[in-house]
Amino acid sequence: MKGLPDSIYRVQLNSGFTFSDLEESLPYFRRLGVSHLYLSPIMEAAKGSTHFYNTYDFTAISSVLGGENGFEALALRCQQLGLGLILDIVPNHMTIL
Repeated sequence: MKGLPDSIYRVQLNSGFTFSDLEESLPYFRRLGVSHLYLSPIMEAAKGSTHFYNTYDFTAISSVLGGENGFEALALRCQQLGLGLILDIVPNHMTIL
């Protein structure tokens, strides 16, 4: 996987579609010809968030989505399949607990 993305598919992660759910879908995206997955925010967000754009901790991957271990497993599987990951971060969208 070199150069610019050829084909990007945006994925909205939430409590009903986590890192492990996405990992199970990776072969499907590869068959579609997707080169990169563009993930919605993955950092810790306000309790009950459905979009994770209301981040409160930019140093921790969301436990709701599968935490650091879940993300590492997803990233490894993407690498094995030749899929790139693009992460959405919006530093001006935060919440205060």
